[in-house]
Amino acid sequence: MKILGTKSFRGGSSTIKAEQWLQNLEKNFDATQCPEDYKKDAAENYLKNDARDWWTSVKKHYGHRNPTWTDFRREFEAKYFPSEARDRLETEFMNLEQGEKSIRELESNFTQLRRYVYQGREDEVVMVRRLMQALLADIRNRLRSVTDQRTDELVERAVNVEEILKREKKAMRQKPCEEQSKD
Repeated sequence: MKILGTKSFRGGSSTIKAEQWLQNLEKNFDATQCPEDYKKDAAENYLKNDARDWWTSVKKHYGHRNPTWTDFRREFEAKYFPSEARDRLETEFMNLEQGEKSIRELESNFTQLRRYVYQGREDEVVMVRRLMQALLADIRNRLRSVTDQRTDELVERAVNVEEILKREKKAMRQKPCEEQSKD
């Protein structure tokens, strides 16, 4: 598991970090073909600090019954993915705007947050519209005429528009200097 990059989880309040840790753990379980009976014990070995303290207290509720991987996963999700956190991430997703970010930075943020919306039932066309709304107005206006069916297509076209806008702005800044040198 260590060779595959399994890291310790220390707890905390970041739903995203908790989900990334759990996904990495499960990916590594799949890669090593870890038997179901050993997953919970392996996961326990990667808990540190607050996370270890949390799991120690949770295990006490099971009494003499040894919790399973399914129990661990359910308890972990209840602790680190509460509905309030999901609601907050969904709100963050719905309010996402490009602002000063590049298209690639926006895409990264969008992709990360999108996992928390509609719990995997999202419609790609709806996601395309949501991403379009997050773009700067200059970019969005230049992309309105073509309808994309996939977010990756929209991102590639938006990156191209972003580059064109940068070149246009650079040309506009150079133009007054050229006109002054003619005088």
